[in-house]
Amino acid sequence: MDKKTATLTLTEKLREGNNYHVIVNYHYQKKILEESIACYQIGEIVAFGSYAIRDSLKNKNSALYEKLEPKADYLFIENFEIDKRATASSFAIIGEEEINQLRNTFYKNVPDDVEVAMKVLDIKNYAELYEKYSNGELNKELSEIYPLFLKFKNSLRDMFCVKNSYFPTYKVEEYLKMERKEINKILNERGIDNAYSWSDDTVNQSSVKDIVGKLETVRNFDLLPSFINFVFTIPHEDQNIEVNKTILKLPCETLDYVKILTEEYFKGKSFPDYFDCLDSKKQKKVINALEFKKADNSVYNSFLWSRGFRTIGLDHLRLYKEDTKGFIEYFNTKSAEEKKAIIQDLMKSDITNEEVVNWLTKNHMDLVREVGLND
Repeated sequence: MDKKTATLTLTEKLREGNNYHVIVNYHYQKKILEESIACYQIGEIVAFGSYAIRDSLKNKNSALYEKLEPKADYLFIENFEIDKRATASSFAIIGEEEINQLRNTFYKNVPDDVEVAMKVLDIKNYAELYEKYSNGELNKELSEIYPLFLKFKNSLRDMFCVKNSYFPTYKVEEYLKMERKEINKILNERGIDNAYSWSDDTVNQSSVKDIVGKLETVRNFDLLPSFINFVFTIPHEDQNIEVNKTILKLPCETLDYVKILTEEYFKGKSFPDYFDCLDSKKQKKVINALEFKKADNSVYNSFLWSRGFRTIGLDHLRLYKEDTKGFIEYFNTKSAEEKKAIIQDLMKSDITNEEVVNWLTKNHMDLVREVGLND
């Protein structure tokens, strides 16, 4: 398969997922072409009335988009003037955006033609990483060697930021939160012998750069930053929750943990497990985001309350104390799990609302008993 065939194979797959664009701005067109890894103009130049652009750009089923060649993912509008005729050319282009879309789409069960095409264009996919992730094999790597790599890499910014800088060995061990003996063991187990040459007393910048360079060469870490964010976006049944928890503990600055946790709060099932993986500083940022979004999940808010975050939600406690009718209406809108969480909070409350207690006893005695037995 040659480069052009590979490009058209991949852009055709992108078209199947409705990933295509109409670009009017010349400077942006030029930027897209310059930053692409592969681009081919295909088909004939077409002409149409420029008035069609204004009403059609937002509608991907419009006649304007029908001008796009079947295997092209970009239509460049040329010679555009309002109320005059315009021309357009179709392009098959693979750039950073398309690479990400391909990786995110074909992370498992990669079709043979897609796999070959990506190899021709030197595009790495997530298939191998995902297989290790799904069967748990990636967990050890994320628990040991990758955190060490990140710490060494971060130290070049935090400590060894001046040329030829050096620090006492004990200071470096404090930063890495690991002793030299443990570091050697992890590196040697992965075939990296004599990865650094610092003396017993000091560590210099060149030694740290040597470690980072060898880790980057021996271990394929270039895809991990994007992959570890990506796995939180795939269908729940494709996720490995235990590996996700390991990921959230990583000292990785490119991990969007606030977005991950807020998405899990509103749509997922593992919010408490994920939240406990974060340090206190990160937890507070998540709480700030949830407060801004007016979080209202009784189960998770009860969990956060138990962790000491008393500013989040729990409207049911206010209603319980101040508004019996409002509490009953609120309670009836909740799922069974949320109702149990609310009852659990009421049992811990210092205030008793006799009307609510009587109503719960009469209408939801089964839930009251279940919560009481669990406690």
